[in-house]
Amino acid sequence: MEAGISQRELARRSGMPGPVISAIENFHRQPSVPTMAKLLRGLDLELRLEGVPPSGSERPATALRRVSRAERQRAHEVYSALDLANRISRARRTERGRGVR
Repeated sequence: MEAGISQRELARRSGMPGPVISAIENFHRQPSVPTMAKLLRGLDLELRLEGVPPSGSERPATALRRVSRAERQRAHEVYSALDLANRISRARRTERGRGVR
């Protein structure tokens, strides 16, 4: 999924307003956990939270686990999707600034 998804499509899939997605993508807004879960569902992903012992605890090794190749690949796909959507958004803003439609 070398993500060919626009902000508009992500908004449609996730049920989130486009301006919210844009603000998150441009670091003007930090998403809440429920918002992040909706956005990830729009990318056919699931948000999972895991409680781990704080750093410096007696058993730090219990907080660490090996990340599978599939998990690394999925994370890469998510980052690629968000990066591509951000680049598309920037290009569209540049075009609008030049009067291109």
